[in-house]
Formats: sequence, structure tokens, C-alpha cells
Amino acid sequence: MNFIRRQLIRSIAILLMLTMICSMLPVQAASQLSDLEGNFAEDQIQTWIDKDLIKGYPDGSFKPNKLITRAEFMSLVNRAFGYTKESEVSFKDVSKDAWYYKDISKALEAGYLHGYQDNTIKPQNAITRQEAAKIIAVITNLSEDEESADLFKDSSSISAWSKGFVGGVLAENLMIGYPDGSFKPLNNITRAEVVVALNTALETYGVSKPSKPVGTTNILNVDIPEVEQPLPVVENGENAADPALKNIAATNPFIKVLDGFDQIWSLNQPDWRDGTALTEPGANDEVANYGDGPTVYFDGYKNDETKVVADKKTYANEEIRDKETWVANIKYVENVTKNRTDEEALAAYYDDQRDKIYSVMDAYGPLANTYVEAVNPITSVVRSTEDMNKVLEEMTVEDQSQGMGEWKESELSDAMDLVHLIRFRNPSSSSPSKYFFSSPRPYRMNSNGEVKEVVDENGLPVWETIGSGESVVEELPSGGKKETGEKHFQQYETNVEVIPALEYVRRKAEDGRGKDGAFPSGHTSAAYLSSFGFAYATPERYSEFLTRAAQMGENRIVTGMHSPLDVIGGRIQSTAMTAYAFNKAENKEVLEKAYENAGEVFGELAESNNMSLYEYAHTVTEDYTFESAYDEQKWEDHDANKAFYREKLTYGLPQTGTKGLEPVVPEGAEVLLETRQPYLTDQQRREVLYTTEIESGYPVIDASNGWGRIDLVTAADGYGAFLSNVTVNMDASKGRFNAHDWWRNDITGSGMLTKQGTGMLTLTGDNSYTGGTLLQEGTLEAASTTAFGKGDLYLENGTVLVNVDGTLHLNGNFTVEAGNLDITMDDDSSQLNVDGLVYLDGGNLNLDLSNFEVEDVKDFTLITANKVKGKFDNVTANGYNVSVTYEDNSVIAHIEAK
Repeated sequence: MNFIRRQLIRSIAILLMLTMICSMLPVQAASQLSDLEGNFAEDQIQTWIDKDLIKGYPDGSFKPNKLITRAEFMSLVNRAFGYTKESEVSFKDVSKDAWYYKDISKALEAGYLHGYQDNTIKPQNAITRQEAAKIIAVITNLSEDEESADLFKDSSSISAWSKGFVGGVLAENLMIGYPDGSFKPLNNITRAEVVVALNTALETYGVSKPSKPVGTTNILNVDIPEVEQPLPVVENGENAADPALKNIAATNPFIKVLDGFDQIWSLNQPDWRDGTALTEPGANDEVANYGDGPTVYFDGYKNDETKVVADKKTYANEEIRDKETWVANIKYVENVTKNRTDEEALAAYYDDQRDKIYSVMDAYGPLANTYVEAVNPITSVVRSTEDMNKVLEEMTVEDQSQGMGEWKESELSDAMDLVHLIRFRNPSSSSPSKYFFSSPRPYRMNSNGEVKEVVDENGLPVWETIGSGESVVEELPSGGKKETGEKHFQQYETNVEVIPALEYVRRKAEDGRGKDGAFPSGHTSAAYLSSFGFAYATPERYSEFLTRAAQMGENRIVTGMHSPLDVIGGRIQSTAMTAYAFNKAENKEVLEKAYENAGEVFGELAESNNMSLYEYAHTVTEDYTFESAYDEQKWEDHDANKAFYREKLTYGLPQTGTKGLEPVVPEGAEVLLETRQPYLTDQQRREVLYTTEIESGYPVIDASNGWGRIDLVTAADGYGAFLSNVTVNMDASKGRFNAHDWWRNDITGSGMLTKQGTGMLTLTGDNSYTGGTLLQEGTLEAASTTAFGKGDLYLENGTVLVNVDGTLHLNGNFTVEAGNLDITMDDDSSQLNVDGLVYLDGGNLNLDLSNFEVEDVKDFTLITANKVKGKFDNVTANGYNVSVTYEDNSVIAHIEAK
């Protein structure tokens, strides 16, 4: 009654008692079990007990004649052959909370189980010999052989569906008949018979090499969304530079992507919204100049303290259309401005008054001082925390790109040319959007988001005065200007507290609300526009630059000048503007030169310090040598940056829209990751954006054609899910991220990862993708205990580097065909734990013990597994003598100091 090949049986034997449902005793000698003495299988059972492969029952018996159920048999097969992939289970007699649910799911996916015609699987039934014969034949790929089955005298009692399989296992001597010449197809199998059969098979047949993982058949197509004019942005961005087209959402794509704001708060003036004001005269008998703001058109003047506030027409129809979002928006500002520290106020003050390029350059981190030496940026705005609580009667505005310094003649001229392109040569102004929406600043709103101006008993506005004397404008040494003198300001019912040092900086009363649109935030937009140029040229600081831009957005709220929606709008618009610039064919040379220039300048510096550019760009060795809002450590916590950026994408505003919508990746957005992930194709970068987007349901963001939902900092950390199979080909000779990159997201999905090319890819996330991992070339580093997800790991060639704090866990099989397994050793109980089979078909094992010293002799358990088969070709341990013992379920290294 021998059955199942060695590859099945040996591991099945291991699994048999591990998956028994009955409670079992600790390992016992056979002599301790009451019912084994004299049993035909006593010797084999003793061997299995000694190997801890099988156990007895709590009553001291073994029950050798107890039958094996179908579910128990499936569990053994799955474990032996390393079947880990699961399929949907729909049998009516299998509940999800049953212990065998997953084993049946795996059996279905593996293809050896089909169930009965009545849609049952009968998991608790004892398995019959003919059922076992079919399963064995299927999983061992035997040919059907009915002629051999006819040799049994009871062949007529063998079911037609199993007859060929019975003959197949007979022909291969995997199962035999009884002495009387019968097969007894409907007989069941006992525990003792299983042990004998499996033990015989273990001594006769070998374990087969697992197949390479195949992943999923799913194909992820990140289609370009269907849009109407003036979208897509990348084709119609030039409209924003056209005097006739830039003013309204219907013709300016950079306003169109923000137009969801009208569903939250609206000026509610149709003539302004649809552009009628451009052709029909208004209150001043002239057509509108949108750059003057709406009040000139609707009231005939910007503002007038002699006019009754209630009689003004511009904002007479303003409407809060999404109260929940609008109130949450202003509440956020109230909370931040009431609880800011003086240090936070000072940083926000600097971001308000200094040039935006100057502000974001501190995101260079360890490269910042080199940048400053090369470009010589300057600032004249220097304050103290004590100044923040004073009403400063002056406004200092550095608005002449002081952060670019003397860039044209510098060694970073090509890199800075890209920053200049995006900021000043691209149609990147936020002003058309500001005037189109003309929304109120937070300091003009009460806690309900309403605008209620302070008036006297006659309904006339009550203006506040700050400063004295005639207006005087002086040039700042750094460029820009300082303004002093008497200024007037409108007053409102509000709980927003503007930083006292910036009270004087607010829009003067004579200009009124119409010249003071809040949405979108211009400072935020300028910060992102500046950061995108730096990030493209120096992607080693990509996430840091974008996080710095997000911090400037937050600082606009800290000042009391803007709200979360304003900041969100600034981010969305500037992202779209940058993508437009990056996609223009005539800008391609500028982008290429910028990337090359930054790589050469900073790369030489890194090389002189014996580091890669990425390593040098993240090694803080000195204080900043320039005036900065933040110190050199501010942006060095990657996880903190990532969490901060993600939070500021939505600011936690209510999801009043539809949740669960599919991600939307706008046309051309993939170019934003071009230098950050240069080894990916454009389609793959779109997949990265798709799998890392924020969820839907957020006003403004959902209506942005996808520009608001993409999370570039998370996307910079690679895929968020393998929704189809992913092949990465990295050419280390191209340097930078082609040579080494880190995927830090927690990767889900049913797809597999194939690593090709000479570069190195490090996986650091808590990954759960199920399609498996195939390494064909280069280095694939595991830097987390679940780096390779829940599928098989197959080392065809290249180097798998295990550099984990703890034990690397593999849910499936681990196959080494060639190449290297390099383990950075620690003192854990095991370096790798493999649920399935470890199949060693050669390859090299290299142990790195640099983390600690072995003074004399020490044994390390390198690998634990359900089954170990084969050996490495070579084993080394730097500075030590090493020998390896291969046991049935483990690989153990014996280390001796030289």
C-alpha cells in the first residue's frame, strides 16, 4: 500500500501530526504508548516519534487504526508540496471558521481538488484509497493507466473517475494492492498505514524542486482618464499664459482642477464664473479685468470706507455649500493659531516674508551648505521668537528669487535653470485662480465660516490702524522691499489669531477682499513649484523637498493667513503646473541637464567622502552655515516626513464625497517620478501612483482629475501593491537610484516581483503580496522580517541579502538555484524561517558576522523550515572558519574563530 512520491510523502510525513485535529500529547517514546507494542508499524512509528513528526493522544494511546480524514490528507499534501496560494471556497459544507478552510482553499488553487457534484467536499469523511490515488497521481503528474488498474481482480469496483489514476500509481509502485489481488478502492486509510506508506516513500523518492513563482494573471491598466476641455493639463497648460483664456475654469486647466471648491464655498456670481464679465460692462461701465478682483466689476471700486457694508454687491450672494467641510476647515485654523509655539510662529514668519526658493533650500539637508557655497543665496529677514508677539509696523518682502543667488555663473547653473523654468518661465501663477474664486481669508471668518465685517451704528466699516506717518518703501539689501507707514485694515468677527508680527502684512483695507483671494494659497504653490525643480535634479532628497513644501503650506495656516483648503489647492495646482512643464518637449534638455549637473556636483562630493550620493545626502555631519527656518536635522526622519505629508494631503477634513472610488492618475503625472524611479517605465510609474493614492471622498481633491489624490512622497517609496506582476530591471552602471533603491511601503496584492538587472533593490515594508519573488540578477535585500510577502522566494541568480533585525519569515518555499544568499548575522534563534520547503540546488552562502564577535566556537541556526533538501556549493564567513550541517528541518552553521 505504498503511495505518494518522495517529494510528497516526506513532507507529508512531517505535516501529518502537525495538522491533526485531535489534541495530542508531547512527544513520547513508542514504548510509552499503550497500544503500539507488537503493531506491524511499531518500528516506523517509533522513528517518526523520535523525529517529532507524530504524537500520541492524551490518554496515552496512539490509535494506529484511526482513519485519516480528507481534510487532514489535504493539509499534508499542501505542506509537503508547498502549496500556499489560496482560491475562493464555495463548497456548502465548508465554513470560513473551520480549521481546514485554508487547506481546502489551497487545494483548489493547486488544482488537485474538485469536490462532489452536490457542491460539497466532505472534509470530515475518511479518505478512500481511490481518492488518495487520484490526488497522488495529480500532484505527481502521472499519466492515467487503466490497463494497469485492470490487473486488480476488483477493478470493476474502481470508479471510472479514478481508474486511470489508480493504474498510474500502481505502475509507478506508489500504491499496491492486497495479497488477494484486490485494490479495495473504497477502503479507508489508518494512521499506522499512513506512517508506513509515507516512511517507505521517504526512503524511496526525493523531494522535487519547486517551480518558479508565476504570480497573477491580472493585468493592471492605469488608463488615462477621459476629460473634456480645458483638460488635460499637460496639453492645455499654455492657456494659463493667455490673457483671454487664463481667467476662468472653462478655459484655464489650472483653475479647472480646483473647481471642486465651488461646491464648498462659492462667490455665487454667475457672470464672474462663466466669463460674461469679460464681455459685459459692470458697475463701473467697463468689462472686468480679473486681476483687479471682482469688487471693481460688481461695486465699481475696490473698497470704500464711506460705503455701507450691507449695500455692497460683490459678496451679497456668497454661499457656503458644504457646511461640514467649511466649518472643519476654519476650526483647524482656529486650533492651530491658538496653540502655536513661538518657535513655530518664527518659522512661519520666515516662510511668509522670505523668498520661497530660499525657504525650501534647507530641505537639501547635508547638501545644503554645498548649495549655499555654490549659489550664494541671501536673506535680510532675521527675527527672534520674541519679535513674534509684537505688532511689527513694517512689511519685509523678499520676492526676487533670493534663494537662487548668483546661480547663472555657478557650478549648479543647469540644476538651477530647471528651478527658474518652473517658477518663472512656466505659466505658474496662482493669481488667476485666486481672483476667480475670491474666497475669504481665515482671519475674515467666524467659527461658522461666515464673513461678518465689524461696522458702526450706521453700517459703515470700522477700520483698524497700524503704523504711522507716510508710506515709505525701502530696498532691502537682499533685494525686495521693506514698507512702513500708516496702514488700515478691515475688522471681522473671528477667532483666528494672526501672528502679531504679521498683522501689518495683511491686505490693506483700501484694497478690500476682492484683491485678497485665499484659495489657492500662493505661498504654498510657490513652495511646491520650487521644490519640484530641486527634487527632480536631486532625487536623493525628493521626499525631503516635498515635505518641506508641505511644511510651508502648514505654516501658512500657522500664520493665520490661510486654511487647509487653501493649502490643498496650492498643492494641487502647483503639481499640475509642474507636470505640464516637465512634459513639454522643448523642456526636455533643461530637465536632463539639471539631473546630470546636480549628480556631478554632489556626486563628486559624495565620492570624495567614500559614499554614494544617497548615503552622503542623508549623513548629517555639520550645522547649516546660513540663516534657515529649520535646522539640519529637521527633515532626516523619513517615516515622520512620510506621515506628515500624507496627513497634509487632506488635513483630516470630512469625506463628504463618495468613498471607495478607483484611483485616478492624470495624464502625464508619471513624469514627476522620472528621476526618482528612473529604472521603471512610464507605465510602471503610473502603477506606482495608482497603488499609493489616497482614498476618495474628499471635496476639491476628488474633482481634481487625480492631481489631488496622488501622494508623491509615498510613491517615492515604490509600489503600494502588486496588482499585476511587476518586473524591475535596474542598470547599476547608470548610477544613483538605478544602482540602489529602497521600497519602503507595505506592499499588498496578488502579483509577484521579478528583479532583473545589476542594481540593488531593498524591501523594507511589512509586505503581504502573495505572488512570490523571483531574483534573476543583481541584489535583492530584505530589510524587514516580511520583506518578501507571503509567496515563494526563488533565487535563480544574483544575491539575496538578508539584513533584518529579527528573523526573516517566508510563508512559501525558498529555492536557491544559483547565486548567493548573504546573511548579515545577528544572535536570533534563526536567521530565516521558512514555512514550506527549502530547496538548495547549489549557490553560495555568505555569512557576515561584523555585527558581533565570536570569541571561540558558536553554533547558529541559519534556516528553519518544514523541510530542507540539498546543499550550498560554498559557504564562507568573513574572518572565521565555518562548517554547515544540513538537518531535515534546519541548516546550522558551526563558527570557529581563526
